[in-house]
Amino acid sequence: MSLHYDFYENPVSKDSDGRPKLHARVVTTGTMNTDQLAQYIHDMCTLTSADVKASLISLVEVMANELALGRRIHLEGLGYPSFPRQCPYHPP
Repeated sequence: MSLHYDFYENPVSKDSDGRPKLHARVVTTGTMNTDQLAQYIHDMCTLTSADVKASLISLVEVMANELALGRRIHLEGLGYPSFPRQCPYHPP
């Protein structure tokens, strides 16, 4: 599996030498929704897609609660996910 990257210019600050610096961003090639993800996982194991979907929904709710309390979450093999500041489970 390979990722595709594209380069973007950083904003030029007042203190810089005027030459823009670049940073890489992953280019996405599509979106997989919860139903598709649940079906994909179901195809790989003995769980039903409904069980997988219920687990994913619970995972999101628990993670949102923990992150709202200021805790970090480490998912082995994935890393340290974060949610946008305006999380749908915890409005400002």
